[in-house]
Amino acid sequence: MPPSPSLPKPSQAAASLLASTNGSRTPLTPHPHPIRSFAAATKECSASSQAYGECIMKSYKDVEKGMCKEEFGLFKGCVEKVMGRKW
Repeated sequence: MPPSPSLPKPSQAAASLLASTNGSRTPLTPHPHPIRSFAAATKECSASSQAYGECIMKSYKDVEKGMCKEEFGLFKGCVEKVMGRKW
């Protein structure tokens, strides 16, 4: 088996930047587990999520673009509010 290539060491500038942030998140560093944040947000928005799901289930065989626009908008707005982010 050939030897695996070694990873380059971070530059001095990168090392000092990492040290200066003390591991805290900044707008430039994404959340380490974004799916967990999304899962927590959807849990807090269970009422609007359920309303959207029920709307889709009413006509799931004949889904059309925008058919549950109002319910989706409420769910999306709730998730954005909880996560503090807009999509």
